[in-house]
Formats: sequence, structure tokens, C-alpha cells
Amino acid sequence: MPTLDLILPTYRWGSYVRGYIGYLASVIHDDSEDICLHIGDNSCNLEKHQFLKSLKSPKVRLHLHPTNLGVHPNVTYLLHHSEGEFILLLGDDDWIHPTAFAQAGFLRRNPECSACAGFFAGIPPATAEGLACFDDRFMAPDPVARAIDYVQYALWEAGVNWLALAVHRRSTVALYDEYTRKHPFQFYFRDQVLSQIALLTGPVKGLRDGFMFYNNRRPDEMPAHLQNFCKSLEEMGLAAWLLRYYDYLLACEYAALYLYRGLPDSLFSNRIADADRVFIKLFKRYYNKSYRQNIAEHEEHFIKVGIQDAMHNVLERPSATVGLQSMASICNTINPDAGAKYAAFLQRELPVERGVQNLVPMHNSRRGRPEPGATLAQVHGEP
Repeated sequence: MPTLDLILPTYRWGSYVRGYIGYLASVIHDDSEDICLHIGDNSCNLEKHQFLKSLKSPKVRLHLHPTNLGVHPNVTYLLHHSEGEFILLLGDDDWIHPTAFAQAGFLRRNPECSACAGFFAGIPPATAEGLACFDDRFMAPDPVARAIDYVQYALWEAGVNWLALAVHRRSTVALYDEYTRKHPFQFYFRDQVLSQIALLTGPVKGLRDGFMFYNNRRPDEMPAHLQNFCKSLEEMGLAAWLLRYYDYLLACEYAALYLYRGLPDSLFSNRIADADRVFIKLFKRYYNKSYRQNIAEHEEHFIKVGIQDAMHNVLERPSATVGLQSMASICNTINPDAGAKYAAFLQRELPVERGVQNLVPMHNSRRGRPEPGATLAQVHGEP
């Protein structure tokens, strides 16, 4: 059984992808570590398949899908068809230095850690920091403190979820796979879920060994990315306009994970309070960056799409439970079938404590909207 599985889902084809995949195949053949590269191709491109077949070896396993499975199903397929103790998820347009394989050795020697990462650099740079390394920042003993600090790091400081590109224990990735298979929707936050599971289940070490380039989206690539996001929402039976509520969607994803029955209670000091902490941190981002800057426009949209009750509930009483109830109500307003799927997921997978037993779509009377310029603390009813 290989020690380290490199999981490479791919779709694109061109000179860079050809060169990078060829490079990966070359470096693992020359490395003394027990490594296996799993390539899952969604392209159905005969030229690309011929090239990939030329790389096949005991250390390179090909999974040439006859149809385009989609990114996440491709990843989960590769996870189920690999068996290494440690897993490194790769992109087909990034670049990794072979010294990164040392991270698996660190995890072998330090069983308390869930993941290990080296240096990272984004191109083009997302922040003023040219290189990033976690060092010991996420080695603190409190699981929730680590996880919420990483929310701050990834979304406010680094701008990239570097931890998704770390070497993870298979047990961490298996829990991620189990959770995402039970979730009815793919809100493009699957890599965020993986990082949170890693941080909640163990400390994460930043080694000054190993190096990865990550291709950030350029401004000219963003319209196509946003279009794909909207298309994905519509394919799930939801609405493209949910993109306007990106941070609220993300807050719900974090809250649902924290309340997921598959995570043991021992990770939390007070599970509902911890879920509230992470939900409010993300929901403040929506409130401050979007809603507060143009309250009138948002209120008009609430009324136009029929979600004013749900949004006012969560604006006035932001918490994990209210946020998830409101999201179930919004999904139900868009599409009753989608709303029923989401409500069933919440009721089936999240009832970990009293207080989250009734996560069903809410149908409340019209509430008054917060006054323009109100702070989130005032919306809470806090002093």
C-alpha cells in the first residue's frame, strides 16, 4: 500500500497541463517515498488520453472517465480508488516541488496532527505576502479556536484556502467524503469543509519544507467563474441570484458542519455556541460587505424574490440555528423539492443537541427591517 496518494482531477488540456502532469510523473518515479499518482480525467479528449496512457506505471494510475463526472465526483471517485495513508489533492494548473512529499513523513512521526503543509505562493499574488507558511499558528490545543482562526486567516488575511492543498490523513479526507456525500447541494465550499474538518480533528503543522504555486483567478477569468457558479446553482434546482448571498451561504456551510452528528461532541466545549461563533463570523462578512453598504437595494431584492421574512429573521437574530432555518426557507421558496432536500438533510444529520431538532423551513410574519446604518450588534439586540 502506498504511503502517499497524489489525487489529481483534471479536465483542461494544453501545453501547460501536459508539461505539469509529465513533470509529476517524472518526479514521483525519482522519489524514494512510496507514492502513487492517481489521475482522474473528465475531458474525454483522445489526444490527452493517449498522452496519459504513455505515463501509466506502478506509480501512476489512470482513471479515464467516459463522461464528465464534474469536479467533486471526480475527486471522490479517486479517493475511493486509492488507498494511501496520506492524501495530497492537486490541481492540474498548479505546481508542486517534490520536497513537499516530506510532509507525509512529518505526519507519520506526529500522529496527533491531522494535516501538514509547506510554503505556498499564489500567482498572481492575492495579498502583499509573497510566500505563506503556517508554522505553528494552527497547532493550538483548542480545536474550535484553531478552526475559527483559520477562517480569519483564509478569508481576511491570505485570500486563498491554502490548507486544502496540504497533505492530509486519509481519516480526515474520509470524514470529508462522508459529509459531502450526505449534503444535498454543492455550494462550491467543499475545500473549505475539508480544511475545517482537518482543523477540528487535529493540529495542523506548517513545515518550512515543500513548496507549491497556486494559480489564482485573474480578473479576466472571474466572469466565467461566476457564470459557472450560477449555472451550478441552477443545476441543483436553486437560483442563480443566490450568488448575491455568497457569504451567508458559506456561513451556513460552516454551521452545518459544526452541528454534523458525524463529528464527535468531544471536539466542542459547547457545540451550539461554537456553531454560533463560526456562523456569526461569516455572516458579519455578508452584513458588512454587502447588506450594510446598500440596504435599500437588498431589501428590494428580498421582496422581489420573496425571502424577506427569512432574511429578516437571520438579520435580527443571527445564529447557526436561525441561519440554517432561514436558508431552508429560502431554498423552499425557490424550489419546494430543493427546500425539502435541504430540510431533510438538516433534520437527519444535524440533531446533535436539543435546540437543533426543528431545522425546517420557517414561515413567519413580516418583520420590520433593520434601520440603515445599524451595526450587526444592534441587529442582534446587543448593547
